[in-house]
Amino acid sequence: MSTEHLVVPAKADAEKTKVFISYSRKDLDFTNRLASMLTERDFIVLIDREDIMPGEPWQERITGLIDQADTVAFVISPDSTASDVCRWEVDLVAEKNKRMAPVVWRHVENHQIPDKITKLNYVFFNGEDSEEVALDKLIVALDLNIEWIREHTRLGEQAQRWAAGGGLLRGKELEAAERWLLHRPRGVPEPTELHGRFVGASRRAFTRRQRLMVGGSLLAVLVTGSLAAASFGAFYIAEGQRNDALMAQSRFLARGGLVAVDDGAATLGMVLSLAGLPMNIAAPDRPFLQEAGFALEDAFANRREYRILEGHDGTVWSGAFSPDNLHGLTASDDGTARVWDIESGRQIATLRGSGDVVWQAVYSPDGGRILTVFGDRVGRLWNARTGDEIAVLRGHSDAVSFGAFSPDGTRLVTVSDDNSARLWDGRSGAPRAMLRGHAGIVTSAAFSPDGSTLITGSADGTARLWNVETGAAKAVLPGPDGQEPMGLISAVAMSPDGARALAASWDGTIRLWNIRTGVLVTTLKGHEGRIFAAAFSPKGDRLVSASADKTARLWDAEIGGIIRVFLGHEDWVTEAAFSPDGRHVVSASRDGTARLWSVTSETAVGVLRGHGGSLTSAAFSPDGARIITTSHDRTVRIWNTETAVADGVLRGHGRELNWIVYSPDGRRLATASADNDVRLWDAGTAIADGVLRGHEDIVRSLAFSPDGRTLATASDDRTVRLWDVEARREIGRLAPHDYRVWGIAFSSDGSRVATSDENGVVRIWDPRALAPVEDFPPLRAHQGMTSSIAFSPDGSLLVTGGWDGVVRIWDAGNGARLAELTGHTGRVASVMFSPDGHRIASASDDNTARIWDLGTLSAKVDTQVRPDASTVLRGHADWLYAAVFSEDGRRLITSSKDRTAKIWDVESGLLIITLRGHSGAVRYAAFSPDGRHAVTASADSTARLWRLPPRCQTLIDAALGVRLRGPTPKESRRFALDRVADKAAPALTLFKHWFAPVLPPAGEACQ
Repeated sequence: MSTEHLVVPAKADAEKTKVFISYSRKDLDFTNRLASMLTERDFIVLIDREDIMPGEPWQERITGLIDQADTVAFVISPDSTASDVCRWEVDLVAEKNKRMAPVVWRHVENHQIPDKITKLNYVFFNGEDSEEVALDKLIVALDLNIEWIREHTRLGEQAQRWAAGGGLLRGKELEAAERWLLHRPRGVPEPTELHGRFVGASRRAFTRRQRLMVGGSLLAVLVTGSLAAASFGAFYIAEGQRNDALMAQSRFLARGGLVAVDDGAATLGMVLSLAGLPMNIAAPDRPFLQEAGFALEDAFANRREYRILEGHDGTVWSGAFSPDNLHGLTASDDGTARVWDIESGRQIATLRGSGDVVWQAVYSPDGGRILTVFGDRVGRLWNARTGDEIAVLRGHSDAVSFGAFSPDGTRLVTVSDDNSARLWDGRSGAPRAMLRGHAGIVTSAAFSPDGSTLITGSADGTARLWNVETGAAKAVLPGPDGQEPMGLISAVAMSPDGARALAASWDGTIRLWNIRTGVLVTTLKGHEGRIFAAAFSPKGDRLVSASADKTARLWDAEIGGIIRVFLGHEDWVTEAAFSPDGRHVVSASRDGTARLWSVTSETAVGVLRGHGGSLTSAAFSPDGARIITTSHDRTVRIWNTETAVADGVLRGHGRELNWIVYSPDGRRLATASADNDVRLWDAGTAIADGVLRGHEDIVRSLAFSPDGRTLATASDDRTVRLWDVEARREIGRLAPHDYRVWGIAFSSDGSRVATSDENGVVRIWDPRALAPVEDFPPLRAHQGMTSSIAFSPDGSLLVTGGWDGVVRIWDAGNGARLAELTGHTGRVASVMFSPDGHRIASASDDNTARIWDLGTLSAKVDTQVRPDASTVLRGHADWLYAAVFSEDGRRLITSSKDRTAKIWDVESGLLIITLRGHSGAVRYAAFSPDGRHAVTASADSTARLWRLPPRCQTLIDAALGVRLRGPTPKESRRFALDRVADKAAPALTLFKHWFAPVLPPAGEACQ
C-alpha cells in the first residue's frame, strides 16, 4: 500500500453531524455517557436535560432542537417507550421526516415500542455487543449519507422561514437544492412536502424572472429599432440573458443526467445530457456547457441498454435469442409472438394463435422451429423460417404457461395449471409422456444438458427431477433446513455442466442445488419482489433473474453475489435470458417493452462483508492473491481474491486502525493504530508476529524499506522510528520534528526516507546514519499541511501535495524546487508518480484529479506549470481521497466521497468506467497487480472486488463516450452526429470522437 492517503483532520463544527437524543429522564446516566462518546467522535449532541416545568413552552424548545438535528437517536427502555413525551418526540421526528436510530439500552418487548420505530434497525447497548462495537455501529448509522441528511436539515429550516414570509432560493443555491431533491440516496428520509413546495416555488419565480428579462429586452429592441447603436446593444444584452437561461437549463439537464446514471438508468442519463448540448457543434443552438458533456460521457461509459424493441400492444411476457444470435423472439398478452432483427431492432415476423395470451416463445436448438404456449390450453409449433404452423399441442386441461426444447431438439416439454407437465416429440409435436406428482400448478421446467433429466417447479413449493425416457419421478429437491416447500417456484434451470440446478421463488430468493448430492448449496437474496424468471449463462458462471421489483439482476453463480442490477423498466420484469455468447441479456416487462443489455463491462465479483465499522483502506498483496482491508471496528481482514471470502481476521489493536502495509515480499503485514502500537502479522497464516511498542501517541503511517528488513513509523508524538523487522526492536529515531508527522516514504533503493509534518515541513533522512541528509535542508513545502509525499521510481525527484492546493516537485538530492503545478482549487489529498516516472497524478477535494506529464516541465528551477498543462479528470460529484496508477501506468483509479470510484485512461484522460454500488464514501481504491481487478473500500462497512474488462474494450468504450469540448481556434478534434434520435431509440444520438489514436498499437494484446 502506498502512502498517498488523505489526511483527515478534526472536523470543523459546520462539518459535524448534529444528533438529538430522545430519552427518558430515568435513563439520564446512560444518555450522558452516550452523549460524551458521540462528542468525542466529532458529533454535536443536542439534548434537553432540563426538567419540564408547568406552563413552560417545552414543546417549542424540543421542536427547535429537532429542527436543528440531522438525525435523532432514540434511547429504548421500558421508561422511554411508556413516556408520553418521548412518544410525542417520535411522532414529531416522523412528521419532519428526520432519520432516527433506535438505541436499545434496556430490553422492551417489541409490541410496546412505537410503530414508527419497530421497522428500523436497532443498535444494542444492552450487552448483545460490546459498547465499542455498538458505538461503531451507531456511528455508521448516523453518518450514512450524512451530506444528504444535512441538506435535508438546512433546506428544511429555510423552507420554514419561507413559509413564515422569508425569501426564495436563487441561482446556484436553487440549482443545488434541485440536485438534492433529484439525488436522494436509498434508505434516507424522504423530503417533506414543504421541501418540495419551497424548491418548486423558487424555480417558478426564477423562471418568471428569466422570461421577463428576455422578453423585456427583446421588446426594447423592437421599440428602439431605429436607433442602430442602441438596438445593437440591446440585442446583445437580450442574447446574453437568453444564453444565461439556456445555460441554467443545460446545467439542470446535466445534473438530471448524472442522477439518472447513479440510479442505474444510463439511457435516460444520455437523453437528458444530450438535451443540454448543442446538436450542431459548428452552428450551436445553445451555449456549450462542459458539465453536460461530462454527464454524457459518464452516461455513455455506464450504458447497459442496447436496443428497445417496441411494437407489442400489451405486456411482454418473455424474450429469447435465436441460436445464431441474429434474431430476437418476444411473447405478449396481445395474442402474438414477434420475431425481431437484433441489429436494427426491426420487427420481421408476427406469429398469431387463437388471440389468447402468449406466455412463452422459444427457439429450438437448431433455430428451425419456434414453440409458443398459450393461455387457451395449447402449445403451438412453428417453422421459424416461414412462419407456418407445424402442430398444435393438445392434451392439457388448463392453461399452458411454459414450454422448452431439449438440448438436442428431439423432445419438448409444456407445463400447465392442471398440475402436470407433458413431454412431446420436438419435431412433429406428437405426445410422449405425462408427468404427474405435483400438488399445485406446474410453473416451469428445464432439461439437463444431456437431455436425460427434467426438472420442474410448482406452486406447491417443490422442485422435482424426472427421467425423460420413462417419465418416472427421480427425486424431490430439499428446501431450507431440509424442508421441501419453498413458496411458489416460478422458474427452474440446470447449469450447462449438469452439476447444479436452480429454482426461483415468489419469496424473492433463488436456490442452488448440487444435483449429484441433492444438497442445497446456497440461497441468493436481493430482489425486493417476486422472481418470475432465472437462468444460467452459457458458461454457467453467472445467473440472471427477473422480478416484480422492476429489475433484472446479474449474479455470480459461484459465490452468489450480485454483480449488477439492470434498471429501466417501468413495471414488472417478467423474463430475462442470456444471449448464446453470454455477452447480452434480454429482459421483457409488463411495461410493454423488451430491453437488451450489455454484460461485458466491469463486473462486481463480490461484496466483502464482515467488518462492523467504516472501512479506511483496501489493497492487494504483491502477488494479487489476497486483499487486505482495515476498518474502524479495530480489525484487519484478509480476503481471497478468487472467492471474495475472508481467509482471516487480525485482532489485537485496542483502537481504530490508521494504516496497513504489506512487506515487499508479501510475507508480512504491519498495522498502525490509535492505540499507539504497531503490530506485525504473518500474511499467510494471519497469526500475530510481534508488537512494536514505544510511540507515545497515535501512529499515523508506516513504510517498509524496499528490502523489507526495516519498518518506518510516524506518529503524533512528533517522532519517526525505525525498527528491525526480524528482531522486533527499535533501531533509532529520526528527530527532531516540531509538529505531528503525517507522511513517510522510502526511496526505491532504501537509502533515504522522506517525512512530512502538519506544518508543511518536509525532510529527507539517511536511515543508516539516523540523521538528515546534509545537502537537503528542511523545506517549508506548503502553506499548511503537506498531505502527501512520494519519491519518483528512480529516486531523483520528490513530489509533495498540500492543503494550499499546489503540487510541487523537488530535486531529491539538494531540495531545489523544480516545478510548481497549479490548477487545483482545493486541498490536494494525494500525489503519486506513475511506475515509469513520466507522470504525476494528484487528487483534490475540488472534485477533480489531474495527470501531469513531466515531459512538459522545463529543467529551469522554480518553473510554474500552467493549469492547462495537465489533463483534468472531471466527473466526480464530491471530493477525492486518492488517485492511484495501475501497475503498467496506463490506467488511473480515483476514489471519492460521492460513493463511486472511476477508472480513467491515462494517455487520453478519458473516463473508462464508473464503479457504483457502495452506499457510503469510497475511501480508497486500487488495481490488482495484473490490472484485471480493482478493489474499493467504503464507509458503508464493505469492500467490493471488481472484475475489469480488457483494455481494448475499455478504450473503445471510453472513446465513444469522449469528453465533449466547446470549439476553439486551437481545437482540431472532429465530432460527428452518429444517429438521429427517434421514438424507438432516443438515446442512440451520440457524439463520436475519432478514437483510433487511443487504441493499443496493432498486434498488442488486450490486457
